[in-house]
Amino acid sequence: MALVSPIGKVKREKIWEVVGNDNVKVNNLLDDKYQPRNSYIIVKEACSMVGREMPYCIVTRNCEHFVTDLRYGKAESRQIDAKPGDLIEIDRGIYQHWAIYIGGMEVVHLTTPNGDIALETIGKVKREKIWKVVGNDRFKINNLLDDKYQPRERDIIVKEACSMVGLKMRYSIVNSNCEHFVTDLRYGIPESRQVTTAAAIGGAVVVGVGIVAIGALLASWLKDDNKEEKREERREPRREPRRHYNWQQ
Repeated sequence: MALVSPIGKVKREKIWEVVGNDNVKVNNLLDDKYQPRNSYIIVKEACSMVGREMPYCIVTRNCEHFVTDLRYGKAESRQIDAKPGDLIEIDRGIYQHWAIYIGGMEVVHLTTPNGDIALETIGKVKREKIWKVVGNDRFKINNLLDDKYQPRERDIIVKEACSMVGLKMRYSIVNSNCEHFVTDLRYGIPESRQVTTAAAIGGAVVVGVGIVAIGALLASWLKDDNKEEKREERREPRREPRRHYNWQQ
């Protein structure tokens, strides 16, 4: 899903030309929240904007923002395809940041201090509006492990995510980055394909708030972890893995 599309244009057309064969209804959805402006002012301002070209952004400047701004003087949009508990993948260019959608155009995500690059630090769980987190980057709903693990109940995911807001916890690119955080909430199993991909390609550099690493270094660390696990297995029987990862330090 592209957040910022080519410049949009304000048009004046017959309603049937716009609707086509789709369903339509009158929906002054924010009348219970805001006082509508005078109808004469709304129509006059709308007509004055016909033909104007302006930036279009699905998160901050879409068609719903346009009409709510005209009616209420407040640009708001309640539409997003995500359902509570869905994972949101945000393309930062050379890495992906991850958040979990909780409804109401809000997400919960694990961040590093001031968004700084860090191999290991103390991160913080934040609850923010999705457009504040996404900015002008591209994003998509990506429940990437649904084919591998059974997702937990949506209300449980959201409740647990919200309960963690404000917590400070260990952040590591190897085993507790933003992707580990959201997959643990959705599946009860922390997993990051960014880490495994970086380790697999070796030598490739992946940089960003969500993950900062040299692939070869990751591969080395993961290899060392595997060796340590094998040593532990020789010492004592392997225990059953916990269903849910303990993030809090």
